[in-house]
Amino acid sequence: MKRFFRLLSAVLHPMLVPTLALSVIFATDPFTMAAEQLKWASVVVFGGTYVLPALMIGLLLALGAIESPELHKAQERRWPLIFGVLFSGSTFAVLRYAHVHPMLERFLWTTTLLLVVASIVTPRTKISLHGMAMGALTALVWEQCVRSATLHLSLLAGVILASGLVGVARLYLKAHTPFQWYLGYFSGLFLALYTLTV
Repeated sequence: MKRFFRLLSAVLHPMLVPTLALSVIFATDPFTMAAEQLKWASVVVFGGTYVLPALMIGLLLALGAIESPELHKAQERRWPLIFGVLFSGSTFAVLRYAHVHPMLERFLWTTTLLLVVASIVTPRTKISLHGMAMGALTALVWEQCVRSATLHLSLLAGVILASGLVGVARLYLKAHTPFQWYLGYFSGLFLALYTLTV
């Protein structure tokens, strides 16, 4: 069970959620992006929100600034979160300049804001980044259902179920307390519901 929950935490890692968000947007609104745009956006989003942060975490690990790539201790999150804000904000700026898709731009802006919130809250409590990411992804799927006037019930049910499983995984692995998970999930959900609709 522990191995499964570790795998689930890795597959639905917060750094991968923006790329999943791009997939959700394309799946629910396939006619707004040409194939070349989708490829370009995939490279930019995956590179800016996963590859660069992962490389930075590797560098911080090599320098001894953090003990583990999983950032078990709240104090280890400081620099990864600061760089996360920079990388996510830069990805948002590139997408906004290129006018790829307004919902994708908003999601990257939401991701940047959530990382700022996490930076502020983490010294007080180790808010769940997985929770924030899954809350934002849930809001995105909901908003896409509303905008497309099509109830993608299976997708919405799937992301809610996935969120629940990730929550169970993070609690089982003792990465967070229930309060930290719910704080992360609902802050991600409500902030994203706001930023994705304005």
